[in-house]
Amino acid sequence: MHGRDASYHQSKMPDAVVYPNTTEEVSEIVKICYKYGIPIVPYGVGSALEGHVHAIKGGLTIDMSIMNQVVKFHTGDMSVTVQAGIRRKALNTWLEDKKVFFPIDPGADASVC
Repeated sequence: MHGRDASYHQSKMPDAVVYPNTTEEVSEIVKICYKYGIPIVPYGVGSALEGHVHAIKGGLTIDMSIMNQVVKFHTGDMSVTVQAGIRRKALNTWLEDKKVFFPIDPGADASVC
């Protein structure tokens, strides 16, 4: 699954995949990768067409799928803060009772990250 997407590009798998649960975990992972020069590939659901989830130099894929919650809804400007792994349809379901929606459709129920 990781290292491929909906593009025509040849898949290139990462050396490892991690599934962080918190922003703090993501921060620690990135610090370690920076310290040791490990390439990082963020991953949502693999629905993109550009090939950017391919680990062309190996490295570590950070799969954001577990971090899929709404953090806060801001009534003043009707903006919403979300974790990177939330998917478009889940966000719009959460927003329904607020009488707003996320109008951007990246396709394939992509993650917002």
